[in-house]
Amino acid sequence: MVDYNIFPEEIKEKVLKQIGTSVKKFENLLENVYNQYQLYDKKIITLVKYENEIKKLLEFSTFLSISWLEISSDCNLYLKTNENYERALALKNLTIHLNEGYKKIYHFTESKRNKSLWIKNIMEICEDDKLQKFRNQTNELTEKLISYESQYQNDKFKDNRDIFVH
Repeated sequence: MVDYNIFPEEIKEKVLKQIGTSVKKFENLLENVYNQYQLYDKKIITLVKYENEIKKLLEFSTFLSISWLEISSDCNLYLKTNENYERALALKNLTIHLNEGYKKIYHFTESKRNKSLWIKNIMEICEDDKLQKFRNQTNELTEKLISYESQYQNDKFKDNRDIFVH
């Protein structure tokens, strides 16, 4: 079997520390978003203006938080285990979560991109003239999503994902 233990111990420790810090932040964000959504859902808080936009932001934040927590868990398993099979399993799950997360956030296919969370939840919000101050930031982030796809979402990655899933 291929040895999937490719990182030196000092790199593993550094990454594990960063993951630990970020996991707490995303757990807190997820809890806060959930609590906010409950307040809107139960009509404890109402915002006549921008209520739909806030719900879209909460949905997007929830998805990002859950995705990051899944990716972090995969990385933790990969970096902490001494078993080669567990490392391979962690890489499989990491590949799937990265691929499926990107697909849900932005999508690979332009014809399906309009249904992505980025387009329908974020870009649509920025179409409002009163929120145009966020357009530059969202355009920069869109460029980063495109760059990520061209750098990391290639045919080899897709083939691996297809093997793992199908």
